[in-house]
Parts: sequence; C-alpha cells; structure tokens
Amino acid sequence: MFSVQNFFLFFFILSFFHLNIGFCSNSFTFTGNYIDVILEEVYPATVVVQNGKISQITRLTQNDSNFSYDYIAPGYVDSHIHVESSLLPPAEFARLAVQHGVVSTVSDPHEIANVLGIPGVEFMINSSNRVLFYFDFGASPCVPASSFETSGATLSTEDIDTLFQNYSLTYLSEVMNYPGVINDDPIVMSKISVAKSYNYSIDGHAPGLTGNDAIKYISAGITTDHESTTLAEATFKIEHGMEILIREGSAAKNFAALESLIETNPHLVMLCTDDRHPNDLIDSYIDELVQRAVFTYQHNLMNVIKAATYNPVTHYKLQNSLLQIGENADMIILDQDLKVKQTYIQGNLVYDGENTLFPHSPEPNVPNNFSVGSKQVSDFALVLPQNCSSVRVIVAQNQEIETDNINVSVSNFTFDNNSNLEPNEEQDYLKIAVINRYTNESVPISIGIIHNFGLKNCAIASSVAHDSHNIIVVGTSDELLNSAVNEIINNKGGLSLAQLDQDQNITVTILPLEIAGIMSNQDGFSVAQQYANLDALAKQCGSQLDAPFMTLSFMALSVVPNLKITDLGLVDSENFVFVDICSEFNN
Repeated sequence: MFSVQNFFLFFFILSFFHLNIGFCSNSFTFTGNYIDVILEEVYPATVVVQNGKISQITRLTQNDSNFSYDYIAPGYVDSHIHVESSLLPPAEFARLAVQHGVVSTVSDPHEIANVLGIPGVEFMINSSNRVLFYFDFGASPCVPASSFETSGATLSTEDIDTLFQNYSLTYLSEVMNYPGVINDDPIVMSKISVAKSYNYSIDGHAPGLTGNDAIKYISAGITTDHESTTLAEATFKIEHGMEILIREGSAAKNFAALESLIETNPHLVMLCTDDRHPNDLIDSYIDELVQRAVFTYQHNLMNVIKAATYNPVTHYKLQNSLLQIGENADMIILDQDLKVKQTYIQGNLVYDGENTLFPHSPEPNVPNNFSVGSKQVSDFALVLPQNCSSVRVIVAQNQEIETDNINVSVSNFTFDNNSNLEPNEEQDYLKIAVINRYTNESVPISIGIIHNFGLKNCAIASSVAHDSHNIIVVGTSDELLNSAVNEIINNKGGLSLAQLDQDQNITVTILPLEIAGIMSNQDGFSVAQQYANLDALAKQCGSQLDAPFMTLSFMALSVVPNLKITDLGLVDSENFVFVDICSEFNN
C-alpha cells in the first residue's frame, strides 16, 4: 500500500479538489446521475461518502433532477487480463489503469508463473499490495501451457492447492489444455477437482471449440471463455452454460464480432482485454469499450455498465463494490460522453481527470530466471534434407492470435554455400526462431518460416513469448536475427529491433525487461513511450501488423491453433503433435 509519506502527499493533493457539494479527506458528497446496477436504474441522486464508504444515497425529486449531471458509476473491471503483458508490474499497471476508470482486474499470473513458479505469483501479490487497487489473482493450472515447450517452472496439483490455501486465491485461471479436459487427462482433471473442492469458479480457454467437445469441456465445470472469435461460437457456448468474456486486446480483437451479445445475453457477458501493451493502456482501456458499445453500437447503457461492473463482480465475488450503502466508494465520475473524469477507490481520489495521484515507485526486489548465453550467426542456419520439396509456413494474422499454415515450394528460397536456407524478403517468407532461455547448455535453436510480418532489412525479438517466455525472433537475415537475440540475452530480457542502417551496419534498439524477463521496473509512461517507439520502428521496417511485437509473442503459444513454433519445434496446434518443417514429412 502507500507509504505514510505518500499518504500525506496524497491527501494534501486531494484538498485542492471539490465535488458538487463538499469534500474532506475521503468523506464527501456528490450529486449526479447515479447508475444503480442492482435496481438497474439511472436517476439523479446525492451520494454521501463517509470514511471511504457509501453512507447515503438520496434520490432527487423531479423538481431537483438534472439529467445533464455527470454519471456516478461503480469502477470498471477487466474480467480477464495477464497484467504482465502490459510489461509492467501490478503496482505500476494500476497507475495507468485508474485513468480509464478501472479499479479491479481478474488477473491470471501464468506469465510469470511459467518463468518462476510460486515465487513469481508471490511477487505479483506483493507488488499489488503496494497500491490502492483491486487485483484478484487466480491459480494458474496450465504452467506450462503444454508439453510442447520448455518453461522455467511448473505448477503441480499440490502447488494449486497451496496457492488456494496460503495465498488467498479464489478461482482457477484459464484451463488452456482443453484437449486434456476432453481426453480426461488425470493431471488437468486433478487441478479442476481441487478448485471444485473449494467451490471456486473455473475459467476457460477453448478457441474455436464447439459441438460435443465443447459440451464435454463445459461439463467439467468450466464457466467462462474469452477465446470466442465468432458470434456462432460464443452463442453455442452460452447455450451450454458458459459466460462469455468479450475480448478486445492489443493483438486479439473480438469486440466487433461479439458486441451484439450485450443486448441478447446481458447477464452472461463481461468485458476483458486478455493482453494489453503499455502504449495501448495509455490511450484507452475498458472505458473505450463502454463508449463504443453505447455510442457506436447503440446498446443499452445499463447493459453495458453491468458487463463492465456487476457481471464480473458477482461472478468472481470480487472485492470492489457496486456502490451500495455500506460498501466502499469504488466509484467513477463520467461525463455525458462517458469519459472518465475522476476515479475513486475506497473513497480516495486516485485519478483527477488529468493525473494519477500516486507516484511511480520501483519494485524493491526484481526476480529473474535467465541462463542462456550469447548466440552466433551460424546458430540460425536452416539446412533442409535433400528430398524436401516444400516447407510448412506459419501465417500470422492481424488482430488475431490464431495462425494459418501453408505449404511453400522450396524453389521460392535461395541457399548459401552451406545449404542454409535464406529468408525470402520479397515474398515475405521470413525466418522465425525460438531460443530456450532457461539453459546455458548447447541446445539447438528451433527454426521455422513465417509469412505476413512484412519486415525489410530488419529483425524483431522478444523474451515475452507466450506462455513459457523463451526468446522468439523473426527477421530477414541470420545476422539480424542474431543481433536482436543477443541484445535481449545481454539484458536478460527485453524487446529488441535490429536493422541495417544506410551504411549496412546493424543497429539495435531495446526496451529492457528486467523483471522475470517480461516486465520493466521503469515508470509506466516511459515504458509506454519506449514500446511505442519500437512499434513505430517495426512498422517503418515494413510490418503491416497493428501490433507486431504482440503478434510475435503469440507465435509460440502451442495451445492456440493452427501452426506454432516453440523451442522444441513446430507444433500442429489442432492435432497437438510436432511436425517437420518439410511438409511431406511428419516428426
């Protein structure tokens, strides 16, 4: 939480702000259009806050009403996010989130758990306790996400039970191994059983799953899904007992496809981002989805607000309030355009319309797990068997984390004197590689071919690679791949971009990620700017993707179709088998 010194500074700042009637410390009154998500009414009222709690709500008479008032609403909830994907630890993430009226997140810490295990989850909890914000972490059942990659840690069934008992976690995070559920994998099912024994909710992750397989998955007790990309898929899951989290993240954007559910199934939908990079978090968050739903799609205001507040609070039994008498004043003030003017948590003003009112404070302890040594250009060589006539190519998709795959004739590539396949920059068939970051032993680099990144004379690399967070890189030459990767290795984590300058020299730009190799300990606004600069450089290099670094980070996620690459090889993520790069061969 805040230090004593910061609290004094905080309340000194607050003394300069006045609400409609009066203000003193975290006791005040405000007159506005109160959004009552319990009664499902919007009416002019005076809300009295005393010692951080709602003490009185007085409905105004018709003569006193003024519908031009600002709105008083419960604080927003992101119903599913991996905070680590903001590249910020929880305490810093909160500084950016409150600007958008978000006071609570349902957070799956499986990114850092894949790197560090239980100590990683403990780091997230400790960081969250440093600020006034509601972080509700779950126990992650899929660490690692699958057996097709090397992670830095694992969470066993016993570990899940430990997290529930000793760390006050109250739900099972997304069950990504949906084939394990369908096929009654004993380890997967034992983790689900532990959650059921506590009567905790269980989150789902079932991209594209419908029919009998989906019915069996849902019948295991899994209650939500955030991976639906079509209305038909989401509707099927709702009809068979799931609640749908409508996702609009930095890479996967499904809001336009699913927004009609807000009207057709208002009590069974929530809003989430899943993964949000820092520059996007600066610009918009759940607030923008609320505005879009109301003004672009003309949805009922109450249905939209409930999807952002009431539905996740009641489903997950969250700590933040719904602005009823006796509850904490976790509230936001919205203007007539539903833009956030002020954010309060427990009656404390944390965002005043211009500034977040608590300062950046670096994490005192910075854990990591990074053992790999520097690489050589020759490590990125790809030599095909002589009888290989075509290669499997991953096809990245804009605004999606799923991929396609195509077979491309070897005749489209050239080879150097050592029979090393060279990327075809003109046709956009680039090399992609994944490097195991957790060992310094001599293990081969996993190498494939990818389409749709569009880079020219450039390589981009990241130690944010879902979910095990090995190093992933895509680029137009082995020399550039090597330079981008070694810069990350030298910094023990980061996002990097290597490019040829006018003199054909390689220059490398990096955003270091010193916390577990996936988060920065810098000020969040600075991190957002550095990330935006890297994003702009990647687009200057020719990428047409909306979020090239975010898209890259999902190319190793073996539990999302179609063709992915991990440190252990190419993975057919529909049939869950390794496949050879030569399309006429199988592993």
